[in-house]
Amino acid sequence: MIDSERPKYLEWLNTIANARLIFNTLDELEDYLDNHNIRTNGVKRCYNTEQKARAAFADVCLYVGETAKMTSADFCIMMEYYKKTSEYYRTKLSRKKDQEEIIRTILRNYFLELKSRNCTPSMKIILDELVDKDIDIPILVLLLSKGWSGYDSKDGDVTNFLQTYNRVIQILSEYAEECACIQPFPPVIAAKKEANKSRLTLAIHVRNIIEKIREFSSPDAIFQTVHKEKNLDLNIEGYWNECGGKAERTDFWHIERTPNIGLYYAIRYDKKEGGKVERTRYSIDFAEDDYGNVTVLIVHPKAGRHYIEDYEYDESEHCYYKMAMPDNLSNVDVLNMTEALNFPSWPKKLNLTRITDKKLIDYCDGLLENCQIINRYKKWETEFVKCLYAITDKFLYIKSDIEGKFYKVPTDIMDSLNQVDMNSRIGLLKVGNIEFIALDDFNVYIPIKEIKEFGIEVVERVE
Repeated sequence: MIDSERPKYLEWLNTIANARLIFNTLDELEDYLDNHNIRTNGVKRCYNTEQKARAAFADVCLYVGETAKMTSADFCIMMEYYKKTSEYYRTKLSRKKDQEEIIRTILRNYFLELKSRNCTPSMKIILDELVDKDIDIPILVLLLSKGWSGYDSKDGDVTNFLQTYNRVIQILSEYAEECACIQPFPPVIAAKKEANKSRLTLAIHVRNIIEKIREFSSPDAIFQTVHKEKNLDLNIEGYWNECGGKAERTDFWHIERTPNIGLYYAIRYDKKEGGKVERTRYSIDFAEDDYGNVTVLIVHPKAGRHYIEDYEYDESEHCYYKMAMPDNLSNVDVLNMTEALNFPSWPKKLNLTRITDKKLIDYCDGLLENCQIINRYKKWETEFVKCLYAITDKFLYIKSDIEGKFYKVPTDIMDSLNQVDMNSRIGLLKVGNIEFIALDDFNVYIPIKEIKEFGIEVVERVE
């Protein structure tokens, strides 16, 4: 463990300046600290007392907090890991050839159990050392990729950093795709769209990408991630629009609750000429994030095509939004959402207001009753029904659509199924006319027509 109880303010300031850790140039650091003598006199002479060093470091921590959402204590811990990881890199890895391949080998094997590792004996020794010495993997990736210089570096201002930044993110993007994460992978998109590309922001994105890959790269990891989410039960059923709840436009939304807490259908209706109304049914998921705000995942219905057809994912199919936590979850009248990843296919802001005017509600009802509804995405719309009926030592029993029939699913078809309980998202998924057994917590879907290949039977009772 790192001992962060005795901060080394002067040493850390010296590293921040010399390694260009926070800003790409020393001039930027001097401007931020309002001290233009650092280049001439050095950090140690400019901050020659502990009080001065502490105050300057506190100013740096404010910037880090705003940019990286990192507390001062976490930043101190990061600096200690930076020193330790940099020393390990310098003595063990800096002279090795093909450092990008070392990155790939570490990422592919570090988080696996020992028996599952697939690499050379020398790399197995290194992997053991990384664990034993508590080396920080994201920082090591930064050092191996030349995204960061060493802790004691004096290489000067960072030049041509954009090329380095993009290459590091590309390596991690390839790793995410190799791990079968959804493509495009949202944390990778966020990194590519970062406006302020510096060593600090690169470090933020590298850590986030690696952590999210670990969360979504295997059925077991997905299960753990899903069960950590704090899904929000909001009272939001009804009509909404994007013009303050007033009758200023002919498009509107209708939000419907699903059987799954936190998940809703948000159906957008848009009146066209000739008595026609276009209908698009999105799924929308609300969950509390680590900071007490709300993360909103909106999924376009055409994403359902991936269950039945071979398409590549594109960013028009899903988007993440952020919004403030409502004061009262049972009385929500406004949903002010800001897009989190700058996907060009999605609006930057989506502000919905509940429609409460009875005349406007009647108008919406009348359009849906009397107009021709055009639903271009109906064949890809999904319906998930949570219908896990029973769990035994060796089988899961899922209720079939046929009365008195159950799907008997062996728990040994996937290691993680032994973690399932009656609250798990296990059931049936329909995409158009095609039905799947849905192990939704694990992102695994088995077409009903293929169940025999997995040893799944249709039975009439629980055995």
